[in-house]
Amino acid sequence: PVLALPFLLPPLWSGYGTARSYVPKMNDAWWSVLTKIRDQSAPDAIVDAMWDYGYWVKYVAERRVSCDGGTLSTHVHHWFGRALVTPSERESIGMLRMLNCGSDATPQPEGRQGAYGKIVAKLHDPIAAAALVTQLVSLDEDGARAALAARGFTTEEQADVLRSTHCRPPESFLLLTTEQLTTATTWMPFGQWDFQKAYVAEAARSQPRAEAVPQLVERFGYGTERAAALYDQAHRLRSWQEREDFAASPTWYLTTQWVPCQGESDGKMICRLGMRDKQTGTLLDAFVYDPEVPEQSRLRVRRSQSGVIAPQVTEETPAALLLADASGERGVTLGATNLSQFGALVDVPNRRVLVGSPFLLRSTFVQLMYLDGRYAHRYQKFDERVAYNGERVEVWRVMWDADEGETGVTTDRMDPSDAP
Repeated sequence: PVLALPFLLPPLWSGYGTARSYVPKMNDAWWSVLTKIRDQSAPDAIVDAMWDYGYWVKYVAERRVSCDGGTLSTHVHHWFGRALVTPSERESIGMLRMLNCGSDATPQPEGRQGAYGKIVAKLHDPIAAAALVTQLVSLDEDGARAALAARGFTTEEQADVLRSTHCRPPESFLLLTTEQLTTATTWMPFGQWDFQKAYVAEAARSQPRAEAVPQLVERFGYGTERAAALYDQAHRLRSWQEREDFAASPTWYLTTQWVPCQGESDGKMICRLGMRDKQTGTLLDAFVYDPEVPEQSRLRVRRSQSGVIAPQVTEETPAALLLADASGERGVTLGATNLSQFGALVDVPNRRVLVGSPFLLRSTFVQLMYLDGRYAHRYQKFDERVAYNGERVEVWRVMWDADEGETGVTTDRMDPSDAP
């Protein structure tokens, strides 16, 4: 035994150090939030949360969930991710309603009970079925019924689908945490998944250009030029991962914390960032906001060249500029010629800015977590706790009976698949 000590001590010491430094992810903030849900919600309530936290909710809050580790092999996470990524509150609420009414367990046998399963059984077209589900959840019941009728669904079939999209769900809560930004490369691609681009990627892999391009034009209504460009882009993909990224770009960036801005003598506000985007190597030096002429706001950046940060600072037009002010968030058109992949969300009353990927700045996730639901009509803050490590855990009550109207968001819309 003594002779073995020199060999046993290093791993034992390493294990001791690991044990001493380990901190459980379940902390007081999480426990308080979940027990409040347990104590102040109906027994049949549903909690919509990322799959990482599904079992926590079941154990502590003793409530049902729409997502957990057992649903990872299904479509559930596409629809939940889309509920967070979309800039439309109506679509976000509709996605949660669909998940809480009928869900989508495809490709499991239970998937036949969800709206997608019922629609694909009728249309025999997975891509058309996904598009129709997305359309239906943003419509009221009468509008959804008319949309189904237009696609040839009988009265009985319409009622069957609507039971899975427009039922009266039980009391429901959306649970969010700032820690989701550390796992965004998993849930955001789910939400951004483009079924049409996935089809293009497969067509480019298996069909010649002369055959595939006319097919894309006919099936999706693309112009010939766009269909050819998409095919050529997809044809250059070599690996499975490249094809996955083509269908749902994992590229994203967010400063994660509001950056304060200071007034300058010329009336502009400068927000010093000093942050580096690990994915591109770009150093974000500062954001300069011009309240008099917002279109002239600029990002000061230093680009990475062969892994080395360039010494010169360049001023670039943000890819998008969103102004959160008292009248409601609004977008400012900056033109499509800028080269920046970064946008800016300016909280005007509080003189601070978030810099990140435009689609993320527009998302429901950022609207709730960073603008505190300032423009939300159908999400109501239920609880918020801050953990010892700064993690914020928030719970929003889903207001099924609130005004069906769209939120105060009047930004120019960007399809997530078009995001830089």
